[in-house]
Formats: sequence, C-alpha cells, structure tokens
Amino acid sequence: MLRLQALVAYQRNNNCSMRVYTSSVDSYATMLPEGRLKYQVSRMSATFEKDSETMIFATVHLTSDMLTINQVWQEGPLNGRANGLSMHATSDDHITCFGILNVATGTTS
Repeated sequence: MLRLQALVAYQRNNNCSMRVYTSSVDSYATMLPEGRLKYQVSRMSATFEKDSETMIFATVHLTSDMLTINQVWQEGPLNGRANGLSMHATSDDHITCFGILNVATGTTS
C-alpha cells in the first residue's frame, strides 16, 4: 500500500533475534528499507511467539490532527540470502487485512 507508514518486525535467520524498525512504503517494489515516519515512534520492540506470530510493541506519539489511524497487517516470506524481507502475496487475505482505530474513543472498525 503506497504511502504506508510501517512498523516492521521479523526474526533474523542467523541468530533468531528480532529486527524491528520503521519504514515508509513509497513504491510497490519496496524492500522496506529502514527510515523515518511522518510521526514519531519510540520504545519499539517485538517478540516471536510459539504459534509463529510476531507481536510489535511501540509508542506512537499522536498529534492533534490524528483522530484515526488506519492499520494494516501483513505477513511475508523472508529472503534468506539477504536476511531480510521479500514481497508478500497480493491476493486473498493480503488485500483485506486492515482496520481503523479511533484514538479518541478507543474503538476499532
């Protein structure tokens, strides 16, 4: 999704440690390089759970104009040679994994 501001995490192949960082998606061919977002994020960490789920924890510093946050979640393969990410599928659940978080009320849709 273009113009996406992403929190990215994956388990490294070489030592099983977690890599967690921010990335802006500027093209469909992105390799999700580390970069700054349009908003401030701090205290980032991630865990890899027994059932193969990655959980990302972060503090997102809200601005006065951030009433809602569109959230998207994806999964994709690792590129073993580069110890990084490869592109996820562009069909089925990968195009419907989104929601909206209202930061004023705490509700989701």
